[in-house]
Amino acid sequence: MRIDKKHRTFACGFLDDIHSFDDIIDVDIFENGSSVTKTSTASVVGRTALGAVINPVGAIIGGVTAKKKSIEIINSMEVHITVKSDKKPLLIIKIDIPKKTKKDSKDYQKALTKAKNTVAAIQNLKLS
Repeated sequence: MRIDKKHRTFACGFLDDIHSFDDIIDVDIFENGSSVTKTSTASVVGRTALGAVINPVGAIIGGVTAKKKSIEIINSMEVHITVKSDKKPLLIIKIDIPKKTKKDSKDYQKALTKAKNTVAAIQNLKLS
């Protein structure tokens, strides 16, 4: 990834893939092809509705207890950047991680830290 703060642009991959900081819509970390923080929308809605029938506090608890996807072995990690673009709206930065990496390993923590720092840097570009 190349950043040009003077012109408020960045590039991922090829030189013709240049975007303005203002083009950034969203940034997320993906493991094994799925968002790290992916929560089933149907699960949240269903549990919230059921909780609301019981009582208002139940609605909050029902939504919060929705199932989250958990994977213990990681084969790939990527940072996905959604940008305003008709040509290529999704930019992907691959994070180096060995195949079959356990989530409790140092390799995983190192890769996750790199991914989080990448996300933070991109979010800072958007705010600058």
